[in-house]
Amino acid sequence: MGFGLERADFLSRSGKIDEALHVCEKIKSRKGDTIKLRILFLRTLLKRNRYQEAYSEGEDLLRPSNSYRQEARLTIISLWIEAVIALRRFHQGEEILNRELENTSEDKLGAAKLMIYLGQLYLKRLLYQKAFEKFQMAEQLAAENLPRDDLYNLHKSLAEVLIKLLDFDQADRQSRLAIEISKDIHVGNPTEFALAYQQLADALSLKIFETNNYEDFEEACILYKVSFDTLSKLENEELKFLCLVRSFKLVCKGRNVVPDMDAQFFNLTTNISETLKKIRNQESVTFADGLYIYVEALSFTESNFEEQLKEIDKTINIYRNQQEQLRLAQSLELKGQILHSRIKQAKFNVMDEYSGLVEEIIQYYQDSIDQEIALAEPKDGCLRIASVYSRLGKFYAFLKDFGESSSNFQRAYKIYSRFFQNKENIRTLTALVDLGVAQLGFNQLEKAVNNLREAERRLNGKKGGNEALALCYYNLGVANVQTHHYENALKYYRESLELRKRFKESPQNNVSIIQCHIGIAECERADNLSRDHVIPHLEEVLREFQPKFTEKPHRIIADLKYSIAAFKYQDNRKSEALPEFEECRSLLLKFYPENHPTILEKDKIIKALQGMVSSQLGKK
Repeated sequence: MGFGLERADFLSRSGKIDEALHVCEKIKSRKGDTIKLRILFLRTLLKRNRYQEAYSEGEDLLRPSNSYRQEARLTIISLWIEAVIALRRFHQGEEILNRELENTSEDKLGAAKLMIYLGQLYLKRLLYQKAFEKFQMAEQLAAENLPRDDLYNLHKSLAEVLIKLLDFDQADRQSRLAIEISKDIHVGNPTEFALAYQQLADALSLKIFETNNYEDFEEACILYKVSFDTLSKLENEELKFLCLVRSFKLVCKGRNVVPDMDAQFFNLTTNISETLKKIRNQESVTFADGLYIYVEALSFTESNFEEQLKEIDKTINIYRNQQEQLRLAQSLELKGQILHSRIKQAKFNVMDEYSGLVEEIIQYYQDSIDQEIALAEPKDGCLRIASVYSRLGKFYAFLKDFGESSSNFQRAYKIYSRFFQNKENIRTLTALVDLGVAQLGFNQLEKAVNNLREAERRLNGKKGGNEALALCYYNLGVANVQTHHYENALKYYRESLELRKRFKESPQNNVSIIQCHIGIAECERADNLSRDHVIPHLEEVLREFQPKFTEKPHRIIADLKYSIAAFKYQDNRKSEALPEFEECRSLLLKFYPENHPTILEKDKIIKALQGMVSSQLGKK
């Protein structure tokens, strides 16, 4: 049997999985089981993704009545956990691991290994805080005595959970430790070697997304390339796709900031297109995760909406079929963002669809929160809950329900503050700005101003906080207009404008710049400051920015024309104002149907002006 076992092991390691399984089954039928054979059989089943059989085999091996040596039991558990995670049988896995822990209390090394497996189980359940605690316990129990394979798994898992907990510096450290070990132990395992590099790239990328600090951008791009080049030699197209789309998302995000990224962008686009052709019919969660990241990346680009919607619909269907509720909620939210962008760019025909989708998304997120809160320890998932509350705040604002919007932003801010304690984290401060904006919409003026001023104080000089600070300044301007403090409003609008001018040009930033100019003009007119300068200034802004929205029109140009027309009307230049209002109406018809309240309001103004102008001409 020894020779047969060696042959099966050789075939399994050589990638001839079906032949290895055949040899294992032949040995079992002729000469009975041994623990070595059953472990090899379990490992080979997993390589063929026969998870149900692997789960049953592992469960049978781990019965309390089976008195294998501790080393063998730990090996079985390390393999069986893969089947548990693939089949999402988390509660059964947790039960057996805790039972094994009770029987291993005197063996620190064995307990440390079990803690790692339990942590990995929690990590896949998205219980990041519980996972982190188990990994920490493993480190404290036996980090110095762990075999290199287990030590690699510990560092790799710690890095993954620290990324989720937004501790990027520690994630960076753990990823680099994992890479150093990987160089020694994965000489013959290119997949693990590639994944180790990819994880460090993920840590650096998420740090960039979170802080808007691009100093690690080049290293992250290189790490993704090393990972992909290694994976290119293998047959796992899903892993290649995941690596490509993560790198693509980073490049798409940095393309507006980092120079000379076009060649890399087009190379990645080509590689992704070719890989998608091979795996288009996959229905796995891994493939859906890759599609979700791909759509996120496309949302940073000028990609057509049809492609984005096609890919996110595929993602939604997979998550729905696989009963991945949280991922489903996130993908629906991303579809909402896509449709919202489409509305903003002259596609009024999807407005009703978007409103219905928002209500559906809200329900999914409420269900997700209920599910999260029911998951035991209050710290688990708290960042996700905060993120969900923040998104709900934005969606309720879209529906003009500023009371609910304000309540959800308040919940998000409290959770972020509690989680990060005294750390000046951008998420916490952004949530505070969002809270102030929602309160402004809900006419809670005093609360709004207090929160916006606190955010202003804490964001000043904060690395990566300029976007939130510019939004904060603008809304402080809006608040001061409401209280008729025009000089203060003017100061805040100008502060926001100066920050916006430093940002890389993008359609959304151009919109924000125009909004600042309109706000400044309204303040100057209201307080008789540089009154004569206002109309020429806005006309100059129009000449500068209108060409930027030729291909993809935006309502902000109609708003700008409306402001110019309104100021001309106030100056008794009614005959000049009339064609401006008419042009404004024509532009708005690209965004709204004829019977929309916005159009009907403009029609009233135009009819009144037509009467005035006709009357003036009659007098002449």
